[in-house]
Parts: sequence; C-alpha cells; structure tokens
Amino acid sequence: NVSHGLMGLKTHSKIMLVVRKEETGLRSYCNVATGNFNAKTAALYTDLALFTCRDDICKDVADLFNALFGYSRKRQYQRLLVAPVTMLDTFLSLIRKEAENARRGLPAHIAVQINGLSCPHITEALYDASSAGVRIDLIVRGICAIRPGIPGRSQTIRVYSWIGQFLQHRRIFYFADGGRGKYLIGSADWRTRNLQERVEVVTPVDDKKLRKKLWRALNYFINDTKSTWEMGSDGRYYKLKAKTIRSSPSWTGSASSPSSITSRAGVTLGPDGDETLDALPPLKIDASPGLEGSVSETSELSGVGESSSTSSAGGGKPRTGYQREVEIGGRRIMVTRILAGCVPYRMAEDGSLEVLLITDTVSGSIGAHTPSTQEANAAKKAMASAITWGLPKGGVVEGEEAPAAAKREVEEEAGVTGTVQWSLGWYIAGRNRDKALHLYAFAVERNMEWAEEYLRDRCWFGIDEALEMVSAADCKSPAYVKIALKKCKATMRSAPKHLSVPPIGSPVEPDNS
Repeated sequence: NVSHGLMGLKTHSKIMLVVRKEETGLRSYCNVATGNFNAKTAALYTDLALFTCRDDICKDVADLFNALFGYSRKRQYQRLLVAPVTMLDTFLSLIRKEAENARRGLPAHIAVQINGLSCPHITEALYDASSAGVRIDLIVRGICAIRPGIPGRSQTIRVYSWIGQFLQHRRIFYFADGGRGKYLIGSADWRTRNLQERVEVVTPVDDKKLRKKLWRALNYFINDTKSTWEMGSDGRYYKLKAKTIRSSPSWTGSASSPSSITSRAGVTLGPDGDETLDALPPLKIDASPGLEGSVSETSELSGVGESSSTSSAGGGKPRTGYQREVEIGGRRIMVTRILAGCVPYRMAEDGSLEVLLITDTVSGSIGAHTPSTQEANAAKKAMASAITWGLPKGGVVEGEEAPAAAKREVEEEAGVTGTVQWSLGWYIAGRNRDKALHLYAFAVERNMEWAEEYLRDRCWFGIDEALEMVSAADCKSPAYVKIALKKCKATMRSAPKHLSVPPIGSPVEPDNS
C-alpha cells in the first residue's frame, strides 16, 4: 500500500517499521531518523538515526503509520513527539521547565543542533528562559531569529553555525532537566512550518552510550575554533581573526579581601601561571570587550562579507569570539577564552580537608557510577595514574560573572552544589595554553542531580593524598591543578571563620527532598 500522507500536511518525518516473525512470536523494530534514505544526500549530509526494538517507541510508530494510512485519528503518543499534534506544546513545556529550574537554583541548560529557528513561540520561550538564567547553546545551520548577547534579554544565549565539508542536517535536542538530562533526535527544526504545517517525529534517546555520543556531538561544535562561526548581538556571524593588540599599563589598585569573588579580564598573574591571593583586583566580566581597569585591546573580527573591530573603550556593541591579552609572570600573552572553575572541598569528621576531583570526558566513567562507598572510592584511587583527574571548569558566558560561571560548572561537571568562597587566582589552561582560568574555593554542601554523570567520574581525596597523586611523574593532570590544590590548602588555614563549612562525614548522598 502507498499513502501520500494527510491532506494539507507535508509528511517530513523519517520513520520505518519492520514487524518480524521470530521464534518467540512477532517482534517490532523501528527506525527514527533525522534524514532520508537517499543515496545522493547520504554522501553530503550528516544525519542520525535511532534503530530500536523498544515496545513503547515501536507502538508509537505503528500508531502513527495507522494515522497516515487513515486507519486512526490518534493524537496522543507514549514517547514520540509528533507534529502538528504534540510537538510544539512539548518543546515549549521543556523550555519553560528549564526556566523554572533556573529560578529554583537547579541545573538549567538547553543545547540544540537544528537547521533553522524561526517559530515565534519557541523564540519567545527561549528569551524568557535566558532572562531566568538558563544557559542556551544553539547550533543553527540556516535561518535563526534569535539575537544573542542582549543584556537582560538573551545574555545567556549563544548561537553558532558550522561551515565545513558536509551539510549539518541532523537535529539534536538536549535539556538539563534538573540534572537528569533529556536527549531527543528527529526530523523537525524549530520553524513554524515544521511544528505546525508538517508531519514530523522526534524521539527520546535513553541509552547511556548513545546519550554520551550526542553530548559529545553538541560539544564538538560549541568548542570548535576552526570551522564554527558565532553570532554577535548585532546579528552578524564572526570568526576570530585577531591582528593587532595595543596594550596599556596593567591594572594596579588596592588588594581585595579573600571574600571578594567578582572578576575582570586582563590581570597580572604570577610566575607559576597564577597570582597571589592578596594581589587579586576586583574583577568583573563585562559584555563589552573594552573593560575598565583591564589591559585595553583592539582585535579585528572577520565577519560574513566584512571585517569589524572592537575598540578599547567601553560602550561598543558586545562581541563574541574576540581575543584578549593578559600579563602572566611579566610577559603578555593572547588568550582566546576566559574560564572559571572551582576546587570543591569539604571538612571530614576528623577535621581534615578533602577535595573533590573529576575525570575528563576522555577518561569517562571508571566506576560505573556506583554509590560513593569506601570500596568504590578505593578502586577509583587505585586507577588514579591511568586516568586524568582535574577540576570542574568552563567558559564564562558573555555578561555572566565569573563566580556564577564557576558555580554553574561545578554543578554540571561534578554534580554537587554549595557556595563559592574565595579566589584561588588565575591560571593558564588549555592544550595550547591559550585560555585564562580563574579558580575559586567552593564549599560543598550537598549532592544534586548530575548533568554529566555518563561522561565522567568523581572521587573525594584527602588534600595531601590529592597533592601526592597530581605530583607523581606519571600524572596526566594539568599543572595548574597541583598549584590550585596547594593554594587551597594554604589559604584554608587563613580563611575567615565565617567561611568554614560544617563537617560532612560520609560521602555526599543525593538530595531527594
């Protein structure tokens, strides 16, 4: 039988259902994809497909085929998002849930890769979510009706477009969901024609290994510096092409107190890649590239069809992707990104200091995320030399203050929450030593839903045990980890009493309240 679809709707979904007679009876298999089975486009497009025998998804696909052949008018599905009946409302509900989680202090992050974004309902919901503090990363191949980086409106939104050998045709959707993580793939873009005028299908992805692959796929484009273009708040796309830097004298001023935790780019770092605690100026990350009191800069950005330069004075339009010059150990270097991170710590029952280290995503999960028992932790420590232990860190979003970014990163990457305490200084990070990292001491108060549970592992170490491990000759951890741990240990003794945290004897357990 051949059906040409439903009157008035283009059938754009990419689904297949196979019912197979096996020894145990009939078994259904289905395929839900982002692209067609087309020999020509398969050689040019990048797409994804989920092939599964899960009963709930197969039943939904069978019900949709019945509707397409006119045998059913079903409008509710167990797992699938189907346009034009449930998809738009479900996406709006997911976006609004992220906004509510952000207001409640829970992990809130939206990351999508699509071909176009022009639906007014979606754009308005994304603006509202950004105003609530949700981090939003949009990888959009074509038209995009969102303007990122507008203060009070879209400060936490970033829009990327990737230009390379293949056409990026896949659609991936990620919602932090309070730390649980929700992943979906399908045929629909966030355009009115997809959500209201076509038959489209999006399916959730529950398998841990597949979710990990989707997360890495999204992060590849967000972190790529070769072929990714980023939209500025003026609506133009820019790819960094810094040519000239004019420097003014470094910042000088009164020392800040240990409790001062705001930050500004362009500071003087010590000979070890960090600075002493009492030399930290009161820093603040501004939306404008020209920052008062920092090293001034002039960097040229190449846009689509024209070049644009940022001025060293404030007041210009916010730009993303520009480079910045910082002074480290008496020499000036260029950095491509400002990062913020933490040394998470707690006090054991015996009063000793413990720090929480995490693995990188290459080492991945080494303990299968079993409960943090003494036996499980001992097994992880025994493998310390074979993996890379580090600290939670990440990029500071334009308009975001460094302490807020540091807390967000420790919640996402380490799955714990608490309070940012005092500065541990500035460091040089990155494989190419082209990023400036500001670290803080972070008092852990409780565990929470872990957004990156399937990407990495974590383990508590005594401070001396951690220092011994990262000082070993075969240690793969970045050099700044050792320096930051030493500083955390040293400054803990002189920290103000009101900054101490209550003893936490047992490993941090999930908060189920």
